[in-house]
Amino acid sequence: MRRRLLSWLVLIAAPALHNAEEWTRDLPAWSSAYASLPHFISAYVHSGFSLALIIATILPVIAAIVIRRAAPQTEPAWLVLFAWALIANAAWHAVLSVFTWTLMPGIFTAVMLLAPTSLYVLSTMPSQQRSGRIVLWAVPVMVIVTIATLTVAAFLANLVGRYGS
Repeated sequence: MRRRLLSWLVLIAAPALHNAEEWTRDLPAWSSAYASLPHFISAYVHSGFSLALIIATILPVIAAIVIRRAAPQTEPAWLVLFAWALIANAAWHAVLSVFTWTLMPGIFTAVMLLAPTSLYVLSTMPSQQRSGRIVLWAVPVMVIVTIATLTVAAFLANLVGRYGS
């Protein structure tokens, strides 16, 4: 039980630091410079990017609390899914960095935190939880959650901008 809690803590802390790197190194500006690449930071979400990072940082905390309380028997599967999604995120940063021959904002924490902490979590999970089905779900989940988070954040930022003045 403590190992699972530690797994959640590292899977929450690593992306939080990763999100901070993306924010401080201005991922939207980098994204604009490489607008032809297939990634998820398009011009319409730039205004909500900070909010998207806040949501993306809080969401795993809420997920961990809900899963630990409401469905503890599924906790290992969720940890594995989340770990693989973070590995996919790290791989995406690496691929885009190599493809553009630049250091994409987030690459440092992707390589030095997301991938190692996720691999640690995977190594602590029972082997039956590391099934191919969970791995196959990780990338679509990462893509859907990323797009949904950015879209909601852009909508809220535009709403506040429209009615907040």
